[in-house]
This record gives sequence, structure tokens and C-alpha cells, in this order.
Amino acid sequence: IPYKPGTVAPKEFSKEELDHQRQIEANIRQMERTIRLKKKQLALYNELGDKIAIKNLKAQINKLVAHYKAYCEKYGYAWYQYRIEV
Repeated sequence: IPYKPGTVAPKEFSKEELDHQRQIEANIRQMERTIRLKKKQLALYNELGDKIAIKNLKAQINKLVAHYKAYCEKYGYAWYQYRIEV
């Protein structure tokens, strides 16, 4: 790629840095899948009317979402509500 005078070449990343970033992204996607799964389970328990299970799942979902947001913030990633909606 030709560079013009006065421009800066893109930063190169080591294999370890790239692997670390890939692992962070994989963790984020796994958290999103888990949250969506729990929300689907919540919808099923709502249909069944199981109030104890609903209460427990809501608490689990709230903890998972808080952890998801904190993890994204810790590593400088944006979290998106639409990725955890059912």
C-alpha cells in the first residue's frame, strides 16, 4: 500500500495481541448468547406462570447483563442492547 508523505502507517499487532482481542470478542458473544437463552427461558416460564422460576431467572438475567456491560467497558468495547434482546 503506498503511503503519502506525512501519513502514519497503520499499527501492527502481534499474534498475542490479536489472539487476546479475539478471545475478548468471543467471550462477549458467548455472554450475549447466554443472556438471550435466559430471556427465552423467562418467556417460557411466563407462559407457564411459574413465579419462583420467573423471579430467579430475572435475577440471573440482571446479573448477566451487569457483567456483560462491565466486561465490555473494561476492555473498551461497546455493548449493544439489540444483541441481547429476544
